[in-house]
Amino acid sequence: MRELTYVEAAREGLAEEMERDPLVWVVGEGAGPRGGNFNTTVGLYDRFGPQRLVDAPISERGFTALCTGAAATGTRPIVDFMFIDFIADAFGDLFNQTSRLQWMSGGRLKMPIVLRGCMGVFGANGAHHTGNYYPSFTSLSRRRRPTPRAC
Repeated sequence: MRELTYVEAAREGLAEEMERDPLVWVVGEGAGPRGGNFNTTVGLYDRFGPQRLVDAPISERGFTALCTGAAATGTRPIVDFMFIDFIADAFGDLFNQTSRLQWMSGGRLKMPIVLRGCMGVFGANGAHHTGNYYPSFTSLSRRRRPTPRAC
């Protein structure tokens, strides 16, 4: 049995999906030529180019909203948060748009978006790099229409 680190497995999975589907692309801080945080995208920029490995400024809300719109139009973005703690900056859009567009469109829009990032890292990292947000993500489930009730 082959053993891989989490980073190696993530990089291999990204490469497999990007090879399989030309609509898959990655956006994040340093995701381009630098190779991403913890080297998650090393080598992928040379292989797939700047259109599919997009460096983003420190603006998690901006590039998450951009990827929400891109997913709604049919591409398959992968948002690569440097540290998952910074997803908090994008929660408004995630709660009100990303998680609901498919439902609000009656299923006409699909939302093939992946959010990934380092979670719960500790050691020499500050408080903004050590969070664990599983409970927040489980609350982003698909919404159903409320059942009408008599007043």
